[in-house]
Amino acid sequence: MYLFDYDNLKGITQTEKGREYVEYLRNYYEENFADNPILALKYSYAKLFSINGNRTLFQAMYSDRRKRLMALQVLAIADDKYIEPLEDVLAAICDEFTWVLPAHAANHLIDLMAAETSMYLAETSYVMGERLSEEIRKRIYTSIENKIIKIYENNSFIWDTTRRNNWDAVCASGVGISYLYLFPERFPRVKDRLFKTFDLYLESLDKDGYCTEGYSYWVYGFSFFCLFYDVYEQLTGEHAAVLDSELVKNIALYGQYAKIDKDFCLPYADGGRNNTNDQSDILCTIERMFGVDLNLKEKGYLSQGSRPLGYRVLVTLDRSHSSKKESVGTVFYNVSQVFIRRNGNYAFTVKGGHNDECHNHNDVGTFAIFKNGKQYIADIGVGEYTAYYFKAQYRYGIFPCSSLSHSVPIVDGKAQEPGKEYCATVLSHDETSVTYDIAKAYKDGATKLIAAYRTEQDGVGVSYSCEGIKENIVFRFASFTQPQIKDGKVFIEDMEIETDINVSPEIKANEYSNYSGEKTIAYTIDYEVIKSGNVNAEFKFKFN
Repeated sequence: MYLFDYDNLKGITQTEKGREYVEYLRNYYEENFADNPILALKYSYAKLFSINGNRTLFQAMYSDRRKRLMALQVLAIADDKYIEPLEDVLAAICDEFTWVLPAHAANHLIDLMAAETSMYLAETSYVMGERLSEEIRKRIYTSIENKIIKIYENNSFIWDTTRRNNWDAVCASGVGISYLYLFPERFPRVKDRLFKTFDLYLESLDKDGYCTEGYSYWVYGFSFFCLFYDVYEQLTGEHAAVLDSELVKNIALYGQYAKIDKDFCLPYADGGRNNTNDQSDILCTIERMFGVDLNLKEKGYLSQGSRPLGYRVLVTLDRSHSSKKESVGTVFYNVSQVFIRRNGNYAFTVKGGHNDECHNHNDVGTFAIFKNGKQYIADIGVGEYTAYYFKAQYRYGIFPCSSLSHSVPIVDGKAQEPGKEYCATVLSHDETSVTYDIAKAYKDGATKLIAAYRTEQDGVGVSYSCEGIKENIVFRFASFTQPQIKDGKVFIEDMEIETDINVSPEIKANEYSNYSGEKTIAYTIDYEVIKSGNVNAEFKFKFN
C-alpha cells in the first residue's frame, strides 16, 4: 500500500493521534488564514531585491501561501468543507507568474522554491485525485508542465551539472517527484540525469557525513534527498542501492549528532540558526527511512518555515519518540575537523576546517558552550540574506560572516581571511580534548597560534600558545547574553570566565540583522595583550 494514498491518510486522520493533529492544524488555519484573503504577491516587494537587496518581504508573502496549503492538505482529507479553500490556494499558486524567487531569477530558470512548489502541487493533486475539480487538476498539470517539466527537459542547470550543495538535492527532488506523480511516462527519460544530480549532492558532504553548510542546510538537502527516494521506491517498487551506502548512513547520523542541547543544533556557517525548530514536518521522513533518533518533539508538527509536507507527519504519527534524555559522549569529524562533546553537565563544540567552506564564515577555531537550552559562549550563526550577503567583496564585512563575530583571536588587529588556504591543522584529539594550530587562518600573522580545548566535568579550558605576534593579540569570545563584571570577574549568567591574563576585558554590544531580518545584539568580550616586541607566551582561560 502506498503510504500517501488518500484512503490510508484518511484512516490516519481518524485515529486518536490523527485527530489531535487535525485539530492542531484546524486551530492553526483558523487563527492565521480562515478570515484572511489570499494576498496578491506584490511586485513592489519583488523588485526590492534589485533595488536594495532585500528579499524578506516578498518571501514572507510567498511562504504564507504555502503554509496555507500545508494546513489545507491535511484538513481537506479530514473534512470535505476544506476542499474549496484548498482549491483556492492551489489556483492562486498556479497563477503565480513564476515560482522562482526574485533573488534567484537572474540566474535560474528552476530554483529551489520552484522545484518545491511543483512537488507540493503534484503531490496534492495525486493524493486528492478526483476530489479536486477537473479544472484545478488540469491547471496544476499545465502549470507544472510549463514552469518545470518543459524547462527541465530543454535546459541544463548549475545545480545538476557543477554545483555541489543542498540545491542539487532539493531541485532534483522537486522535479523528480513531479515526474513520478504526474508525468510517470516521461520519468524514464530523466531518471539517470536525476540520479547523477543526487550523486553531486552526496559529493558536497564529507565522507563521514558532516555537512559544512550547517545543520539547517543538512535538514533541507538531506530531507529532500530522502523525500525523492521514498516516493521513488514506493511508486516504482525499485530499491535504490545508494540508500545502503556507508556515506548515506553517515549523513543520516549527522542529524542525531548535530543536536547539541535541547533545541540547539550545531551553530556553524549559514546553517546555524539559533534555537532551531525541529521541523518535524520534513525530518520525520529521515527517521522513518533510517531509524535514527532525531529527538523530534512529539507535537512539533509545525516549524517557522513549514512546508506543505503534512502528509509525511500523518504517516509518522505513531513513531516512537525518544525519551529526550541528552546523549553523552564525543564525536569528531576528521575531514571538517569538528569536535562535539556532551558530558551530561553541558555540551561543547569547536571547529577547525578552513575559510572556503560552503556557506562559509571565517571561523577557524570558533567554539560554543551550551547548557540547559542556552548558548553561554555562542556562534551567532547566519545573518540576514540580502544580495550583498552572497557577494565575496561584501560578505566578510557583514558581522555574522566575519571572524570578528566569532570566538577566535584577533591577531595584530587583523581578522581571519577568506580562502581555503586560511585553515587549521589538527595536532591532537581524544575523548575530552582537541588541539589545533590556527595560525594559517590569518594573513601575515603569528608564526604559531596553537589553540587547545579541554572539556572537564565543571567547565571548558581553552589555552592559546603564541609565537611571532608583532604588536598585540585580542582573545575574543561571543555571547547572546550580556556579560557582567562582578568583583573584577566576568560572568555570563552563572558561568565564570577565569584567566591568567591580568587585564580588564572590553565588552561590546554589536547590533546586526539575523536571518529573519530582526535587529539582534551579540556581545563580544575582548582580552587584549600588548607587547612592544614578539609575543611568545601561553594564555589560559577557563569557562566554569
